[in-house]
Amino acid sequence: MSTEQILCNGCGVDSKSVYFSGVLKEVSKMEIEDWLFMKPYVFTHVIKDLAETHGIVHFDTIKDASLFFYGMREKHELSDNVIKFSAAYKFGKRQGNCIPKDSNAQYNGSN
Repeated sequence: MSTEQILCNGCGVDSKSVYFSGVLKEVSKMEIEDWLFMKPYVFTHVIKDLAETHGIVHFDTIKDASLFFYGMREKHELSDNVIKFSAAYKFGKRQGNCIPKDSNAQYNGSN
């Protein structure tokens, strides 16, 4: 495991973060990143502990987070696992975050 810390504009910013969960225990963040690189979205990095069933995808802009969230918010298959994306909680609170929808953006998947 690398000791390098990845800094991005999405670290600590709830509107630039998308939560994911699923049957993902023992699925590495690299496996998830490799899978996401095949999708038509721009993201900065994934935060996920190998032993956990959830994690966070970070983005540099709210627009990138919005495109990703509204295009990927349904359940998806990742190898033999299911992954579901949802809005991250507001940092430090148990309150859901509302990711704004960009009216000028082209969304893949559900709107």
